Amino acid sequence: MRLPLCATVALLAACTATPPEPAVRRAEPAAPAPAPERPWVVVPTHRPHPAASERWAVSSELPGLAGWQVVAGKQNAAATAAASKDGGLGWEIAFTGRDGLEYAELAIDRPLPAGTGAMAWGLSWQADHPWVPALRVRLIDASGEVHQFTAGRPRFDDRRNVLVVFDGEDAVWGGDGNKRLDQPVRLQSLIVDRPGKGLSAHVAATLTAPVLLSRRPPAAEPAFTLEARQPPVGQIYDTGTPGELRARLPRGSVTWRIEDLAGRGLAQGSGGDPAVLVPLPTTVDGWYDVTFTVRDGAARAVHSYRCLARPAGRVRNPALGVCTHFQWVGRKGSGWTVDGLAVVDRLGFGAIRDEIPWGAAEPTLGTYRLNRHPDQVPAQADWFIDPAVQLGLEPLLIFCYGHAQHPGWPTTAAARAAFAGYAARQAAAYPSVKSFEVWNEWSVGTGVPKEQRDGRNTAEAYAGLLQEVVPAVRAVRPDAQLIGTGGEHPRWQGKEWEAMLKAGSAAATPLHSLHPYRWQGTPEASGLVAEIEQASALVRSHGGSGRLWITEIGWTCPPENMGVDERGQAQCTLRALALLRSIPAVERVFLYDLMDDGLDPSEKEHHFGLVHHSSRALMPKPAAAVVAVFNRLTAGRPCGERTVRGDLHAVRWADAGGDDLLLVWSAGAPQPIQIEGAARACDAAGRPLAAVPASVDGWPVYLRGPGVRLR
Repeated sequence: MRLPLCATVALLAACTATPPEPAVRRAEPAAPAPAPERPWVVVPTHRPHPAASERWAVSSELPGLAGWQVVAGKQNAAATAAASKDGGLGWEIAFTGRDGLEYAELAIDRPLPAGTGAMAWGLSWQADHPWVPALRVRLIDASGEVHQFTAGRPRFDDRRNVLVVFDGEDAVWGGDGNKRLDQPVRLQSLIVDRPGKGLSAHVAATLTAPVLLSRRPPAAEPAFTLEARQPPVGQIYDTGTPGELRARLPRGSVTWRIEDLAGRGLAQGSGGDPAVLVPLPTTVDGWYDVTFTVRDGAARAVHSYRCLARPAGRVRNPALGVCTHFQWVGRKGSGWTVDGLAVVDRLGFGAIRDEIPWGAAEPTLGTYRLNRHPDQVPAQADWFIDPAVQLGLEPLLIFCYGHAQHPGWPTTAAARAAFAGYAARQAAAYPSVKSFEVWNEWSVGTGVPKEQRDGRNTAEAYAGLLQEVVPAVRAVRPDAQLIGTGGEHPRWQGKEWEAMLKAGSAAATPLHSLHPYRWQGTPEASGLVAEIEQASALVRSHGGSGRLWITEIGWTCPPENMGVDERGQAQCTLRALALLRSIPAVERVFLYDLMDDGLDPSEKEHHFGLVHHSSRALMPKPAAAVVAVFNRLTAGRPCGERTVRGDLHAVRWADAGGDDLLLVWSAGAPQPIQIEGAARACDAAGRPLAAVPASVDGWPVYLRGPGVRLR
């Protein structure tokens, strides 16, 4: 193509002209590189336990309540039984507080059809004592072997609220001793048992006719995978960090709902395959439960994800610790992992309580395995000590349990000397550990195999052990803080504990430990404060200081056994902490325990955890949330001031800078409150409230501000 003449001249001029000097340009700042997208990670889910009616079907009914007879043996409490007006069986029981066994028993002899897997019945009771009785069933098999099973927490329905599953019996005796239910099997008796020795109480119970149950076949479940965008350890987010879930399902649909600590709905939605995105409310402090209901035709499943949002930064509450089993890390099937230490850190505890038992520290007498390096976790029980200290945590170690060469309790002269040597060697090996507890639950035989429980665990024997251990430890660690009496229960083992004090234990150590478990009782109804104050006075009366450490307290929430539900665990835990921190004699409290130790829905010992089992990603239960807030708000504050007005309870912590703190709740029906002073309010999980509430219920509420107090 030819250009016009004018265009050609212009182009030549442009090509031959001297180019101008380039203008000086300032370098533009480089655009920031986009933040890498946080990866999606598959997370396990919590599976809400199905109702008993979804797991069991009625197979037959026992023929009425005729024929049940009160058993009047040496171990039985005084009782009577007679037909009630509503067609049930009235059962009046009087527990007298004897030291030996004492339980009420109704006997019957009825055959059970093969395939019977459980039994349910209705039971209501009234008692003049806050404890709930333990409920048991005894079966006798073809060989004459007796199998005793403990009932689960009432869950069946209003008419049949007690369920006993014939699996995992708590006691077996007699017969061929094979611990199997050999057919044919007969129902022998129903038992109402007291929770501990020394209980005096009157119980009025009413029973309805039992029904026999068979297990329903498991229902088909739709496929479902849950992912979280780079979730933190233990699903504990720093507030302000955006969180997001992605529910993946190859087919079907899902509905989701987010609830807060009190069960209030915050958001909900639904969707279908291939994925549904759910934003988490982690920009605000609080505990959140995201429930997914997945459907694919007739198949249905429920999954849950729990998380906690709390302010960034490290908090250490020196007055509060948690019991752990880090010495089990590396043990096959224990579930304990090194991630648990990060969870302790993020929840704000100031201490942990653990142990390196005698047999682990000294496998053969004179050969010790202490103070090794953390890289030997699978083989070494003490890996956690240095990492804990580096995090600012204070370990409390227990000198505990027998040895293969000195089985049972160390009560002989040789065993006491050997145990004292182990204690001294352990104290010397860990100069960063300041506190040691001498034994754990001496009177009840914790850690001692049943076949070795020969009755040698007397109060005098424990006092004798202290006489060996204390000087041996003082010789190598004069700075060590020793805690005596080994965590007895001040009520259930009250007589044994007082005998220990009388025998010389009171003055042997400056501190004493207690394990005041409440079982299903609330801290207020079960008299926790009075019990601890009386215990301190008792120590002083026998020459001790009266200073106490509560080295275990907690509430278990097994789905198929007697206990509390998860929200009940949180309420009782928080209220107990507030009350204990208002008692001047109580210097430190340890909650039992950090993590669920197993997954068996009927095993009480598996469900004390503040967080779920490691196979559930250590997800926080409601109790973890309330403890994290309590640690943050009360760390460094002195002993609180307690106020009680009927069911209304409050604990106030004054602050020299004017940041006073008030925790207020009701132990019964909702109570109106009136407050002095300007206050900011938040719920038990730290979620801010728009205003000071006009009333409170079982969930404590925090109020903060200068001069805040109950009017």
